[in-house]
Amino acid sequence: NKSWYSPRAERVVRTLLLHPKRCWKIRELANDSMVTPNQALHIKQYLTERKWLGEERDGFRLVEANLLLDDSSRNYLADRSTEHRFQSEKSVLELEMALSAICKRQVIPYAHMGFSAAMRYDPMFQHDRLCAYILSDLGQIVSELELSESKKGNVSLWIPYDEGVLFGATHVDHAKVTSPIQTYMDLINLSGRGERTAHNVWIRYLRKEPVPISVPGPSFVNDTTMVQLTAA
Repeated sequence: NKSWYSPRAERVVRTLLLHPKRCWKIRELANDSMVTPNQALHIKQYLTERKWLGEERDGFRLVEANLLLDDSSRNYLADRSTEHRFQSEKSVLELEMALSAICKRQVIPYAHMGFSAAMRYDPMFQHDRLCAYILSDLGQIVSELELSESKKGNVSLWIPYDEGVLFGATHVDHAKVTSPIQTYMDLINLSGRGERTAHNVWIRYLRKEPVPISVPGPSFVNDTTMVQLTAA
């Protein structure tokens, strides 16, 4: 239920989904999820009761990743994050490169999200708006990008409700993007285009046997992005 999916619980869920074949111990799961061991233990017990985790001699492992992904995405509340819309005369590519440079220089955690992230996971998909999570005050970014506030602008900067949305984020070309798991969760509850795009991400990266995909620029398919939701 929604009440169970607190930000701390979601951190653990993301960590498990990002590493679906890994055998865990409580302290390792807590450290990787940035929660306390007691919080990790409580979540582990809950998921074990639902038979989504399985006990092994050396620890425990995720055994029903697709069920966990489906349940967590249905209960995911994207509107906990705060969207700020702006307008820019620059192209999306120019904005992306400028945002990446600013965040790198200022050491600001960020990641392109939603449709912007989906463009990296599906070369055929196009989107005419910059969408990104920013873990910082937006003032300097807005100033350097020369953005003006607009409810229908081509720039959406999101202040996330929790930094866990950046777990598994990876670089693709000049941009840092949310993991396929987070991209899927941000899009699946958006009816129409969002749901279809999320399904394509699932097909390419999250189903039982993901389809390798070539993306222009440096190779980025690694343990973070090529997630297989299967038990060992």
